[in-house]
Amino acid sequence: QASLSWEMIDNLVFRTDIAQFWGVSDNNQLWGYLTDTAHNNEDKPVAQITDVRRNKYTWTNTLNYTFTVKSDHNFSALLGHEMYDDQRTTNVHSSRSFPQTISPDKAFANMGLGTAYQATSTVKTPDRMLSFFGQFNYNYKHRYLISLTMRADGSTKFAPGHQWGYFPSISGAWVVSEEPWWNKKFMNQFKIRAS
Repeated sequence: QASLSWEMIDNLVFRTDIAQFWGVSDNNQLWGYLTDTAHNNEDKPVAQITDVRRNKYTWTNTLNYTFTVKSDHNFSALLGHEMYDDQRTTNVHSSRSFPQTISPDKAFANMGLGTAYQATSTVKTPDRMLSFFGQFNYNYKHRYLISLTMRADGSTKFAPGHQWGYFPSISGAWVVSEEPWWNKKFMNQFKIRAS
């Protein structure tokens, strides 16, 4: 995982974040000659090696600009985009009819001592998402606040022809405790918010 921030000019900040994940999972199973699985195979052991490889990443870029007018009017605007990719491959190799007394280590090290009967390779459909988003915030003396947000997500999980979703939102708040008439000894912060 890594991130970088760069203040391009006063109050304009570019930030990039990337998170990378590599996963490896090995699941080795041996069914000895006394198990039901071996019983269905002439009482001879069965071995299976399952190997899973996973590669996924998330990359986010944002551009944020903040400014104040006459010390009372505070603005901030953010634009961003994000990419997500998750891919998985699974390989399964099974052999049967091993010698009855074979040890797990020996079976897994040499699957050829048995008779191969199953070999599959599966590549999962990649899970991908591309997003664009923006947000605009305004507050007056940190007392009255409004926020507008828009996000568009394109995903491989959505049905073909409908792979983009759009999610607008608006919210506002009144920080009552910032009013001059508010008694902060009674309650130091009180906010009413709606979205």
